This record gives sequence, C-alpha cells and structure tokens, in this order.
Amino acid sequence: MTYILHNDNTATVWSYEGTATTLSFAVEGYTVTKIRERVFQNNTTLTSVTLPEGLLEIGDYAFSQCSKLQTINLPEGLTAIREHAFYWCTQLQSIDLPDSLTTIETFAFYNTGLTSLIIPANVTSIGHAAFHSINVQNIYVKRAEATENYDQGWHNRNTDDIIWNFKDFHTDAQGITYV
Repeated sequence: MTYILHNDNTATVWSYEGTATTLSFAVEGYTVTKIRERVFQNNTTLTSVTLPEGLLEIGDYAFSQCSKLQTINLPEGLTAIREHAFYWCTQLQSIDLPDSLTTIETFAFYNTGLTSLIIPANVTSIGHAAFHSINVQNIYVKRAEATENYDQGWHNRNTDDIIWNFKDFHTDAQGITYV
C-alpha cells in the first residue's frame, strides 16, 4: 500500500496492488484521513476491510467492483462516501454507516448486495441513485424527514419502503423484532 504523507501528520491512501483477502491499515505517527479515488477498484481478492479511526472520506470508485468484498468496517468520524465508492460490490450484504456520516454521493452503493440499510440522522445529502439496484426490503432512516438533497437517492424505489424517524430495532423476550 502506498500513502501520501502530509505536513499536518495526516495521510492519504494513494494506491494498492496487493492480493490480501483481509486488510486493515495504519501509518505510525499519521492519521489516515482519506482513501483516494480508485485505490481498490476492481480488486478480486479482498473480502474484508477494517478502515482506520480518523478516516474522514472514501474517494470516488475507491472500492468499486471489488467482486469478493463482503465486510467493511467504517469508523465513527467518517463524513463522506464519494461517488461510486462501493459501486457493483455485489457480495457486500450489510454495512453499518457511522453516525458521523453526512454525505453519500451518486451511485455510492449502486448494485451492491445490501440486504439491510440504516441511514444515520446526520446524513443530509444523498446523491442520485445512491441506492439503486439493491435488494433491501426497507430502508430505515434516523431523520424525521428528508432534506432537499435526499430525493434523488432513492431512484426507482417505492418510497413506502422508507421508514422515517427510525430509532432502533427492539427484540422482545419471545425473540420477535419490532421497529
């Protein structure tokens, strides 16, 4: 993995040509704040990635078309998932979006294998078709209502499937889960 080290003790993931199946990364003495565009694009070996604390942004196409990616751990503090970041990651079935997230850009999760999705309350912008071609039954949104920058994100979704002002799931003593 190649990093660009900045004078303010931050680092950017610049490139990756490895063949690991699992990956976590850090640079001693630096905080990795950004994954540059296309770093892991078209990777055919990664199945699991743990992103570092301090990461603020995942760049355009950063993980797009990672054909075997099943698990990615996003750190609290992440604020932006850029265009096509997880585009065509068809094996990615679930993702825990951190409460710090504010921006999900165009086609970010297009044609992923997502089967569940909870959008944090701080997300104020969802790009065009960000969740197009995913197989979730319902999308749970922790905001009370959409902002003006939400409307395009649902492209071709029945908006009755979107549950607003979601607090959390609750499971009773019999194991029945409620919204």
